[in-house]
Amino acid sequence: MKMTMKQALVATLLLALASIGTAQAQIDVDVDIDVGSITILYALSDISVNIDDTALGQLFTPAGCTAATVGTDCDEGTASGNATVNSGALEFAGGITPGALANVNAVPLTLQNVWAVRAIGGTSTNTTVAAAISGANSTLTGPNSSQIVVSGLSVPGGTIADPGLGTPTSGNVTMSLDLSGVTSDGVHDGGALLYTIEVTGT
Repeated sequence: MKMTMKQALVATLLLALASIGTAQAQIDVDVDIDVGSITILYALSDISVNIDDTALGQLFTPAGCTAATVGTDCDEGTASGNATVNSGALEFAGGITPGALANVNAVPLTLQNVWAVRAIGGTSTNTTVAAAISGANSTLTGPNSSQIVVSGLSVPGGTIADPGLGTPTSGNVTMSLDLSGVTSDGVHDGGALLYTIEVTGT
């Protein structure tokens, strides 16, 4: 069947359009992302620690004492001797001499999971977390001039590999409490702050 000039022109146009639809082009694209260095320190800025009577009873239990839920009962053994007369009254000297409480001058306290760090880049592949007592704030004062003195503050394992941005690394702060000056229960406070925590060497 012979095509007319018009039919031939339409067929040619359809073939051209079909060839355009199947044409392909490809370019490989390389994308580079430049990430800057950053260090993020997370820390609790206000910590309240309650040392209740149960904890005190378990911490300070000399020989002969039995730790109880509230306070302790300490059997100091026996005493014997003669009664004496004083102004018409009898007196007996029991001579009780309770032993010193173990480590009352240096009770270790660990504040667990009180800081965390995310870090990448910088001048080192490591990050150091350190804490230091701030000046005269090492003395926590309570009611009736009762005192707790804090010393030996440190961050165990404070030098860590940069943890990246995904999962932060967290850690503890340790210190020593001198409770020998505690003469009253209640809150013992050092004022605005006890220690400063910072990141260095990152």
